[in-house]
Parts: sequence; C-alpha cells; structure tokens
Amino acid sequence: MTDRSAPRLYPCYLLQDNKIPSVVWFEDALGHHGVSTVVFNLYLLVDDIEAAAQVLVRDGWSIVAFDSSQFDIGFSAKAHRRLLPPQTLNENDPTKASTHFTGPPPPPAPPTNRPASATTTILLPAEEWNYKLPPSTDVVTSYYPPLPDLLDALIDSFLDCTPGMLFAHLACQVGYLYQYVSALKSPSFSDQLKYDHRQFHLDSLSGMSTGTVPFAKHQRAIREALREGNYTLQTCSASRDNTYLFNQAEQKRLHTAMRQRDFSS
Repeated sequence: MTDRSAPRLYPCYLLQDNKIPSVVWFEDALGHHGVSTVVFNLYLLVDDIEAAAQVLVRDGWSIVAFDSSQFDIGFSAKAHRRLLPPQTLNENDPTKASTHFTGPPPPPAPPTNRPASATTTILLPAEEWNYKLPPSTDVVTSYYPPLPDLLDALIDSFLDCTPGMLFAHLACQVGYLYQYVSALKSPSFSDQLKYDHRQFHLDSLSGMSTGTVPFAKHQRAIREALREGNYTLQTCSASRDNTYLFNQAEQKRLHTAMRQRDFSS
C-alpha cells in the first residue's frame, strides 16, 4: 500500500485511483534518494499523458502552456502536459488555460478533499524518458523510482540529448546522484544497472568529467559498442592524460552554474 501523507503528491493519488500508474521524476526523485536539491514543479512520468491529463482536468485542474520565462523552458520542446491546480487558475482570463481535448468538455469537477499545497504538475510520457512503468496500479508500492531504474533512465536521456539547456540539466542531475548518493560510490553498483550503462558508472567513479559534451560523445560510443557486444568493461575507459575527458575545472564550472540557476529559479 502506498503512503498518501504527502500533499505534494496528490496527483499521484488521483491517478492511482483512476488506474493510471505514475512515477515521480527529476528533482523530487533525486531528493527522495538523498540528493540535496530544491524542487520546482512536480514532474510525473505516465504512459499516456492525454489520459492522465483528463483525469486531472475532471478534478478541476487546468492545462496551460509552458511559460518561457520559467525554469521549464528546457522541457518545452518535448511532449508534455502542464497542469495548474484549481486554486491557481485565473477564472477571469480564459486564455490562461485550455483543455486541449476534442469533443464535449469534461463534466464539472466533483467535490474534493484536494490539499491546498498541490503544485503545478508536468506530465511526461514515460517511454520518451526511457522508463518502464508497472502495468497496473495494483502492484505500486511507491511513487518514486528505484535508484537503479532512475539512474538508468537518466543516463539514456542524457546520452540521447543534444547540447543545450536540457542536456546541462540532465548532466547536473546525474552528477548530483553520484555526488550525494552513497550507494553509487561503489563500483559494484554497476551490477544493478543495464549492461550498456555499466561503463558509464565505472567511468563516473574514475574521476572522468561526467557533465561535458566530450564525455557524452565518448559514452554514447561505448553504449553502442556494449549493445553490439563489441566492448569489454574496464575500470576506466580512457587514459587520465586525456584532457577532454578529465577536465575537472570544466566540470566544476558546469556544476556551479547549474546550482546557481537552481537557487535563482
């Protein structure tokens, strides 16, 4: 039985009541596993963002566009639904919200015990973020992803991302996990990861600069070789004389920039 004591996770409870599995993503997921980070909007992975959005809309939530001035701009080009809790909707400005659905409008929202602290919620398609949700809410024991599943999905998302704001954000999140989560400081944790991510883990522990474009390019090639069966795992995949892959000054700069942006958002 899942714990329902956190008002911030109200959308998870509502989705589960409607037989829609979901999992908490990004900062909330990192914080659950021990990362010291601030949280912004609540990000949830679901299989079908339209079906999940309709559940929230029927409860009085409103779908709105991303605000380009907000932190979420890095995600605005990807499939998503951004919903505001009922108490935040400006009812005098119909341009601020839209259901984005065809056909008849949903019925009026029924009475609810919705907590006042429900927050803006971003629905993301789990498949696009490399995460496999449970097939049924009947087997859900937590709204948070297990650590190996979280890291596996973030690694793939990071390696599949082109350089830019989202790339930097994902690099920072992976870096935070390695910085704060003690379980990840052991080489043996690689046994819990997908085989094609194990060299990524070993290289991260070797001191390689993990948040850079050269690192992503290097790891992308290794991931492909592992998938094809053409690579043997090593303690470290590159010489420490390689200044493109061992550039601590650049990695420190990236992490500092991301932390400053986190706390100024």
